This record gives sequence, C-alpha cells and structure tokens, in this order.
Amino acid sequence: MASFRAHLSPNEETTLRRIAIETLELADVRDEHAKRLMALGLVEAVDGLLIPTTRGLERLQIEKPPGERPQGRRLKFRRLPF
Repeated sequence: MASFRAHLSPNEETTLRRIAIETLELADVRDEHAKRLMALGLVEAVDGLLIPTTRGLERLQIEKPPGERPQGRRLKFRRLPF
C-alpha cells in the first residue's frame, strides 16, 4: 500500500489526525493537504465533509521507527566528592 510508505509532512499528519478526530469540512482544511490525503487514499470527501478511510485510520496507529522518535535526556547520578 503506497499510503503507508508515503511520507507526510508534519502539517499533513496533523491534518489527518484532526480529520480522524473531528470529521472536518473540506473548507476547513488547506486545499493542498486535502488533495494529497485524498490522492493517497487516506481520506475521502462525502457531502463536503472529509472522512478518514480505514487506511487513514490504520496509518495513525503506526508507530514511527525508533530512529525518528525524539529521545529524552537520560540523567546520570553523580557522586559528589565530599
């Protein structure tokens, strides 16, 4: 499936999440984001509303590979010299 391999910009991914949560109107979403998400088969327009497809909902469940996930700082405990 091409939609799982296609890279989404952070803004496109946010738009996809907003559509999955709220079911937005087509006018509430940037035109280029809506066109790209529809071309990838992640959302569809029904009566002026953007609705996520099953593929779009599955895409949101995928975790990013460990290399792309921001790593938190690990603190080291130090012994003081006194």
